[in-house]
Amino acid sequence: MSIEETSIQDRLRARIIVEAREWIGTRYEKQGSAKGMGAGCEHFIAEVMRACGFGDSSDLLPLLDDELEFVSDNVSDAQPGDVLVLCDEFLKEPDAPRHVGFITGFRRGRPYMIHADAGGIVEHGLDGRWQRRAHSLWRLRLLGEGAAFAKLSLQKRAEFRSALMGGAVSDPFSGAFITSLLVSAATSAVSSPLACALARKEETNACR
Repeated sequence: MSIEETSIQDRLRARIIVEAREWIGTRYEKQGSAKGMGAGCEHFIAEVMRACGFGDSSDLLPLLDDELEFVSDNVSDAQPGDVLVLCDEFLKEPDAPRHVGFITGFRRGRPYMIHADAGGIVEHGLDGRWQRRAHSLWRLRLLGEGAAFAKLSLQKRAEFRSALMGGAVSDPFSGAFITSLLVSAATSAVSSPLACALARKEETNACR
């Protein structure tokens, strides 16, 4: 990767975090998607990405299909701007996605996340209790490794997609920059069908 591409990626990561932080203080509202008014975790992610030029819907499912790739199931592999998917807080279903947020960075070795929690959109460090809930880590394809993770992503993508479909996950760059990254990513991307799980997950009343 060239120095220029690295610089562009760093700027895109910073742009995602700046946009996400503008939502801090927005109250929690299941299925909400309005900055300053109310938002759920799923729509918060989608709206931030849309503001940064990715996706055209407040629904996270199209973003998952078109823009995101699986990176890891270990939060220590995160980079700023990555999407962290979490299972339930009691670890009753560790393979079932229940919550999502943005990783904003690391401080003294601890990852920090911004997300729509039950008390509203907040940013905080992830202690051991939070880190144990990590289900999967996702990254914009333009910031990722392309084909390297294509096969690894299938199972996690199916789990994440199934949860989104069932409602269990509660909820400016110039065109030249984006185009240059798209061209670069297209040379290594692998297209593969998504495994679609049809079982609906039990809806929850709040993100936790």
